[in-house]
Amino acid sequence: MTEIISNVPINIAAVNLGSPGKLMPLHVASLVAALSKNGLTSSVAWNTGALKPNDSLLEKEQATAAYGLEMGYQEDFDCNPAFKVWCKNAIEEALSKGTLEISSCRVIACRGCNSPLSLDASGVAPDVCGGCGNSETFVTDTMVLCMPISNWPEELQLAAAVYNQPSNWAGQLASLPEKMLISKPRLNGVSLEDFGLPGLHLDPRVTNAAFIAYQAIERNADHGWATLASEHLYKVAPFIYGFRHNYWPRIGYIGISKMPVNEVLADPQNVAEIGMTSVMQTLAALSLDGKTWVNNPVRVKEITGHIQRHRIEKLFLTSIDALSKSQSGPGFRASVIGLAKAIPLALKGTKP
Repeated sequence: MTEIISNVPINIAAVNLGSPGKLMPLHVASLVAALSKNGLTSSVAWNTGALKPNDSLLEKEQATAAYGLEMGYQEDFDCNPAFKVWCKNAIEEALSKGTLEISSCRVIACRGCNSPLSLDASGVAPDVCGGCGNSETFVTDTMVLCMPISNWPEELQLAAAVYNQPSNWAGQLASLPEKMLISKPRLNGVSLEDFGLPGLHLDPRVTNAAFIAYQAIERNADHGWATLASEHLYKVAPFIYGFRHNYWPRIGYIGISKMPVNEVLADPQNVAEIGMTSVMQTLAALSLDGKTWVNNPVRVKEITGHIQRHRIEKLFLTSIDALSKSQSGPGFRASVIGLAKAIPLALKGTKP
């Protein structure tokens, strides 16, 4: 089985030198691929939906270089014209199978550009329009693209695997509405004009989910995996549901813990001890254990202790050894489970 691991596409416009934590999913994907015995390949995925025409990628380049992502990694951008064509074909297939639908719905719309912002039944609308920035709304009937929902838990499990689910995962799924609006006003993205919805684009949450499958297809992989913070799983994972009958590789998500990156980097000794790349890899490794590390001074001190005792080398060696001995067969899930068990022991200097 051929597999690829990446990250759920990160908003490229939000990455800068002041946001090292946003790069943690990239480090996790790179680390898991490096330690896996299964020949996993890794890539970096970027969401360009919020980029304006004159925006520069300089801050993104500076941040990835400053925070230990080695040069030469493979990057994928969701503004790729080939992805947009592929995505439109996927929408057509889903419409033909009834897992997506275009119909007239009562919506909360933007007063500035008349774009639909949310279904009126949801009772919730964004503070500002993603297309024009206006904050005034009104209710109207208009044609939109929607994703009907039924039999959530069972069919979502068939559509995507989710590892390290948050404790309230079932409740999060149960709270989702029976139908979700997935045509939104955006500056750019996958245009829905060909579907009779001028000025609207595919909801970036759907684009993010679809991009994982696209990456796998582009690399002839049987399975595509993506990392993201466990607290944000519900914002992405369910949106693959509308394509559950498409002929795609199986995809999956691994939830990672939010890490106190800024607090750890605030002590220059941490970086001086083993270098920025190793510091970020240590944090990436710890994020796989599902613990809550942020807002906990004791755990921040624990991380610092791991770094200053140079346990990162032991981490790699012990984790690789544990994987080679414990895996009963190939597969990303086996790799992650092996790593999640081996990493805490490795950091403590204990053999698995």
